[in-house]
Parts: sequence; C-alpha cells; structure tokens
Amino acid sequence: MDFNQNLVTLIITSVFLTSCEAGSETVVYGQVGTEVTLPHSKWGGHKVNTFWYFGSDSSMINNEVYSETYSGAPRTDPSRSGRVSLAPSEKSLRIKNLGEKDFGFYRCLLREDSNSIETIYRLSRVTVISLNLTSPFTPIASQSLSLQCVYDLTSVSVSVQWVGPQNNQLQQDGRLSLHTHNNSLTLRELTANDTGKWHCRLKYDDRQTLASVQVTVIDFSSAYPSTIFSFPGARSLLLPCLLSPSPPLPLSSLRRAGLLAIKWTFTPLSLSLSPSPLLSLETGEMWGNSLNPRYISSSLPHNLSITIDRIQEGDAGNYTCSLFFKDGTVLQRTVELNVLRVVLSPNATLFEGQPFNLTCDLGRPLTPDLQLTWTYRHFLQGLVSVKGGVVSRKEGATEQEKGRWKCSIKKGNAVLTSVEFTLRIERAPVKVWLLVLVCSGVFLFLSLLLLLICVLRRCRQNHAFRRTKKRKTRYCRCKHPQPKTFYGP
Repeated sequence: MDFNQNLVTLIITSVFLTSCEAGSETVVYGQVGTEVTLPHSKWGGHKVNTFWYFGSDSSMINNEVYSETYSGAPRTDPSRSGRVSLAPSEKSLRIKNLGEKDFGFYRCLLREDSNSIETIYRLSRVTVISLNLTSPFTPIASQSLSLQCVYDLTSVSVSVQWVGPQNNQLQQDGRLSLHTHNNSLTLRELTANDTGKWHCRLKYDDRQTLASVQVTVIDFSSAYPSTIFSFPGARSLLLPCLLSPSPPLPLSSLRRAGLLAIKWTFTPLSLSLSPSPLLSLETGEMWGNSLNPRYISSSLPHNLSITIDRIQEGDAGNYTCSLFFKDGTVLQRTVELNVLRVVLSPNATLFEGQPFNLTCDLGRPLTPDLQLTWTYRHFLQGLVSVKGGVVSRKEGATEQEKGRWKCSIKKGNAVLTSVEFTLRIERAPVKVWLLVLVCSGVFLFLSLLLLLICVLRRCRQNHAFRRTKKRKTRYCRCKHPQPKTFYGP
C-alpha cells in the first residue's frame, strides 16, 4: 500500500516537473521604454505568497524583484522601485519603462501552505531601427524611409507584420516594399501624411507585441492655403510657411536633419522679372534677416512665416519659402498673392451725364472657379448687384449711383476678399455753366457780327457796280459808219 502511494506521488511529481520544465521557456517580447506584463493567472486561495526573481541566465534566477505575502506589505527591488507591480486580481508582473537591464529570465514562485508552483519567463527585446544613414527618423519629404524590425531569437516561432500610422496593416504597393528576408520595409516619396507611429507587430504562441517608432517627415503643412487674396491698403497679410508636425520641429532639430539655409523670394506677376530675395537664414543665424522693412518675420523659432505690412498693388505675385539641406534636397512652398484692384476711367470726379468705366480685376485672367461681383446701393432701386468686374455707363453717370461700391471675388458661395470704392458723382458747378453760356453767347455774337459785315460788304460792292454801269458811254457799232454833219445840200 505504501509502495503504491509512493508510486502515485512520484508520477504526479514527475508530471508537475515536466510541466514546469515545458513552461520554463514562456517567452514575452518587449521594447525599451514601454510597459510589459509577464502573465500569470490566479492560483491558490487567500493565503498565497508571491515571489518574483530575475536573472540574466536561466540557471541563476535568484535576484528578488518583487515579493508579496498574504499578511504583509510588498517588497520591491530598490533599482526597480515604482516600476514593478502585480496586476489586480492576478499574479502577473507589470514592468513599466523597460530598460536594457530588465531583459533576461524571470521566475515566479507561488506558495500556499505546503503547495507551490513555479513558472520561468524569458523577457526578450524587440525594436525598430532605421536603415537611413542621415536623419533616421526625421526624413525629408520626397525622400525614402527604410525601417527594420529586429528581435532576439528564442525558442518560439515569430511572424512579423507592419502597421502604419493610421493603424492599418500595410500591404505592398507602388510606394511601399515589404522585405520578408530581413523583416524590413521601404517607403518612397514621403509626404507629411506619413508622419506618425510605425509599428512592428510580433506574433508568437498566442501572444503579440507591438514595437513602435515615431517618424516625423519634414514637409510643409497643407493646412494653410497656397493662394491668398487681398486688396491695396490692407494693414497686414500673413504668408504662411509652417512645417507639418504639430507642434512644429524647432530649428535645432531641423539643423540636425541637415538644414543649411532658409530663404524667402518674391516673383512679380510680370514673367520678365526674376525672383528677388526677401528674407534669409543661414546656419547659426537668428531667423529673420529682412532685406525689406515691410516684410516682418515671426518671432517664433519654428515659424517661418512672414507678414507684409501695408499691401500695395505691386505686392501681387508668387512668394516662395525654400529650405536647403546638406544632401542637396530643396523643399519649396509657393504662396500666390492676388491683389484686388479698382480702376476708374476717367480717373477724376465724375459729373452727371459723363460716361465712365469702373473696372475691378486681379491684373491677370481669372480662373474658371472665380467670379467678380459689384454691389452698390442705388438711390431709387436699393441694393444693386452687377456680375463681372467691369461696369460701363456710356449713357453717363447719374447722381443715384454715387456712394460706396464693393467689388467681391468669390469661389462658389465663399467670398475670398472684397474691396470698397467711393464713386463721386457731382452736378456741374454754376460757374461752369455760366462760363459755357458766356462763351456760347460770345461765339454767337461774333458769328452774327462777322456775317453782318460780310453782307454789308457784299451790298456795297453791288451798289458801286450798278453806278459804274449807268455812267458808261455807249457807241454805235455800224457796219459802214459815216460821220455825222450839220451841213445840208
């Protein structure tokens, strides 16, 4: 009987040791700086004592990390104080902010009275590295990014999946190449949309671990418009030039990524004129060496925008913000400034009845999605709207049309900007009319006087001719004239 009991005990002990030995290679992967949990389910009753030990080798797992008795306060290794704890209602060990020295082997020992259970864990590292030689995790837009998932080899079989910043499992396409032989990926033609956390997902046994890396693509933000509208006389106008990360990268980070210089240039609407420099920043200088006092740079070191003071018609054109890097890459963002102008012909105060043309334009042809509209308040008709940028009054101006006119440029139903113009229409002054009447009277009087003189001279010429005709001697014109005599036969 005793022999049979000893045999049963030996078999149970062998099974238990076999299960413990099989469980000695419970593998868990973790990344430096993250939190990891070594899982262990609840065991025993209410009088369980818990002990967690650590060792760099599987044969020497004797350094106590955490212990907790059912009747006493928990004890923690001073070097891990505040970083290790037990999961609620479980015996799992949580380790926060993993360090390089935390990787190795762990042993969990649970005791209750004379019963006990022991489990061995292996905490292995996984990380994501960049294969880019320069600016590994701050690549420049239009460049390529190569990431590799590196993990310790263990006794478990591991599969790797890549997850993008939008938490979508990545599939190979025209921009993305996945390499299974070294668990890496290559992403070409980077844009600001590629900024975010990239994840390497390890799947092993029934568990999975995510290793992440933050990638910040240096690119211009698309949250600001590239076409801006204004009008002459506007106090100030912001020309945005901000990088895509939020918050933006400081200049120190940009210099580490190879930034050499930042420059603003201006190209007028006339294509015959070459770009002219406005602002420049060389390595080691403070941002904002303005070549024109009307262009004001931001006081923030990460804000490359500039402000134009007092908008003029000549400010219309293209403003280009350029970033120059050591490898020859140049990032450029162009802001197109359109200045809405008003031209009155003739350019003077109008009088009633005087024809005029009122023109509102941008100095260049409008794109099909833009339209100009004039609005003004008529004395009799109320608010009047005129589509198009030209108002022509060949029949002449009327006093009812004087006052404030507003020209608006719209895109759909949205008003992009507007400019106001005061149209002055006046009655002709009394002095002018008197002058016109006097001049007309003098002209008429002189004309009549000249006509009277001409008539009198004509009459005198006719009268003199008639008197000369009457006094003239008449002679006989006979074929055989004979002299007259007073002598008879």
